[in-house]
Amino acid sequence: MKKNLYSFYIILAVVGLTIIFLFPVRGKTECDYGVACTGGSNTIRVMQPQETAVENAVLPGQPTLISPWGQTFDTTPTYTWTAVTDATWYHIWINTSTGTLGEKWYTAAEVGCPSGTGTCSLTAPNPLTPGTYTWWIQAWYNAYGPWSNPNTFYVDPSSKTFTMWINHLDFIPGDSTVTTSFDLNPNLGTGLLIGSTTTGIDQSVEKGLQVSPGFLISGVRVCYELSSSSSFINNISLARLQNPPTGLSLLLNDTTDLTNKGPICVDSKAASTPIDPSLGAVRLRLGVNFASDKDSIVVRAVGLHLVLDPNGPMEHTHTYLTGKGVGHNNTQAITSEPIFP
Repeated sequence: MKKNLYSFYIILAVVGLTIIFLFPVRGKTECDYGVACTGGSNTIRVMQPQETAVENAVLPGQPTLISPWGQTFDTTPTYTWTAVTDATWYHIWINTSTGTLGEKWYTAAEVGCPSGTGTCSLTAPNPLTPGTYTWWIQAWYNAYGPWSNPNTFYVDPSSKTFTMWINHLDFIPGDSTVTTSFDLNPNLGTGLLIGSTTTGIDQSVEKGLQVSPGFLISGVRVCYELSSSSSFINNISLARLQNPPTGLSLLLNDTTDLTNKGPICVDSKAASTPIDPSLGAVRLRLGVNFASDKDSIVVRAVGLHLVLDPNGPMEHTHTYLTGKGVGHNNTQAITSEPIFP
């Protein structure tokens, strides 16, 4: 279980004065004062911010975790979260199913978000063993901010994910206010240019998906660039349509605001259960929020994260002779292995 590092405060008050001095007192943990947590080679070591708390400071905001989340094959995942305005330090805490794996403070520059906008990222320093992990992030700016909500993920190297890149130029507008074209903004990279004739958050581009039999969809990767961080992608979702027009089933719904101007590639949260496209047509939707009709969003590439269907993976078979030729006690052997996309 995650420990509360700052378990109580010493409060000094002087009669007749209106100033109250708050001094955070750090509770001991198995990671305290630079001592390594249990966890062998996976240990993360502690370092506190080299700054002094400011009395009556406004607390920094709560970070929003992006990934990892759900099932992953990656034993050295990259932890990403939304930056907090003015934050100068970030504290990562990771638990296993049996206790604390480790914790550490990083400067905002070390995790790639010194401006306090966009996304921050940190790659695991050592490979994780298969199992379940939960992590949190806390920000610092003159005071300790609230912990993020937790993200839990499961490392399973045997469930390797493949990325299949799809045609990103054939998204269609979700309504008449959204415009799509190809590379008409000279200030942005090549790709699908998304614009809007109005402002608002209830806008989108959408497309149907085709996936080879024998594979399931576990998530989406979107590579994009923004003309302004005020107009951005605010939703990545996958829905299944069965026997239209009876409605749809929402299977993945990631509402993270992608405000990093980029160019950058971002993975959606993983579907809680990999999506079987053989059960119905699958629709990919990118929700967009435009603060100005002068802004543009360029989608540079879109990929689907696929895993083999354990109930019916496609395989190809090799048949060969085990002997050295005619008269050498040949027997027939057969091996099978998956067909990858």
